[in-house]
Amino acid sequence: MSADWHEEVTRQEPCLFLELPTAVGEFPRLLPRRTRKNLRYYWHRAEIMGPACVERANERNLDELLGALFRLQRARWSARGLAEMSATEAVRKAHRETAPALLSHGVLRLYGLRLADRIVASLYGFTYTTAGKKQASAYLSGFDPSLEGLSLGTLVLDYAVQEAIREGAAEFDFLRGCEAYKYHWRPKERLTYRRRLWHTRA
Repeated sequence: MSADWHEEVTRQEPCLFLELPTAVGEFPRLLPRRTRKNLRYYWHRAEIMGPACVERANERNLDELLGALFRLQRARWSARGLAEMSATEAVRKAHRETAPALLSHGVLRLYGLRLADRIVASLYGFTYTTAGKKQASAYLSGFDPSLEGLSLGTLVLDYAVQEAIREGAAEFDFLRGCEAYKYHWRPKERLTYRRRLWHTRA
């Protein structure tokens, strides 16, 4: 690099990810004992209140699942007094316009957890192949804050991870950020950095 250019590298929050087994039956053994126990308990409670089932987006239910995701996100942030952090109408419009194409190309993974007759938790993610390795990721999620004690977000995430295993994914990426719930799954960390370049004349 010439003397007229300057560089600054700073460490960012890590990306947390799971290395996935080849079979769903092997997955529980990779989790902490407490997480395994909690998952059984959470699914049992949901079934008692349910029935509970998870739906994956297709051409018929895509609009309903997207609408549920936006509704649950707004409700979650509003319950925290942070309504301004929910998606704006422009962002929702962009998702509605791009989701059908992502679905048709087999990239979109949008799930809704239905409890009795209503969707109470959602997870919006993707699947893709990089360097010859199939991966899945979680992008956005939401759940009904009035049912927070049921850990519905954990359940829909559990389902999404198991689906990724069934599809042959090698990793499930939580993306960047160190939120506490991610560590319940015993993830690995991938370091990320920001590199800033600027010219003396700038």
